[in-house]
Amino acid sequence: MAQFYNEYNDNPNLQPLVGEISWTKHIAILSKCKDQQERKFYIQATKKFGWTKDVLINQIENKSFESYLLNQTNWDRNNKIITKKIQTTTAKCKRNRRKIKHIFQR
Repeated sequence: MAQFYNEYNDNPNLQPLVGEISWTKHIAILSKCKDQQERKFYIQATKKFGWTKDVLINQIENKSFESYLLNQTNWDRNNKIITKKIQTTTAKCKRNRRKIKHIFQR
């Protein structure tokens, strides 16, 4: 009980999530997860997917949090950068084409 209070009392990110899942699931998360970000992930996933205590423990043991982090990509960010570069290059090509066309029309 003291560990529960110490872990959640000073953490504004975890405090609102305390009432979202049962006490037994919190005990499993507290005993198996040391990182606050990892705890938040498992609390939110338990609520979202309706995991039972056994499923939660299985997910923690299978390192679902680490898998989730490894599967994240920055595709959207990279796609925007590449699209911007293509647009810039296309605009430069159009300007150069107009300049060349203007030179040869004289």
